[in-house]
Amino acid sequence: MDEVASIASPRASDSQSVQLLDITLAGVNFVSPSRLPFHSPDTLSLRFSLPGKPRLHFAAVHLMAPPIHDDSGFRYTAKFVTVDPHTVEHIVQLSRPYGIVADDARIPDAHALPGQGQTDQASRN
Repeated sequence: MDEVASIASPRASDSQSVQLLDITLAGVNFVSPSRLPFHSPDTLSLRFSLPGKPRLHFAAVHLMAPPIHDDSGFRYTAKFVTVDPHTVEHIVQLSRPYGIVADDARIPDAHALPGQGQTDQASRN
């Protein structure tokens, strides 16, 4: 995945361009050419598109740890805090062909942390 995205603090008027590396229902990994002026556990606004989907997505994320610096730039891991149900559906559609998401995956409620509103296998039986 090489989708361009932007990330910003809700308090800031400008954003930083980043490149998405991968995305799951739990969060996203991305790279920035320079170190971002944000720190864990800042809540940030992420704006992004997904492959094959022209829709612009928005989500609130928390940075999970300090970045890892390598030849490609500064790599970050962020956890979704709030995400729109349509965005979750698009992530599921993107992941399903690769066997990453089970066919019976439940979509979290809007504005819920990933994992809330989902049931585990033991509670289904």
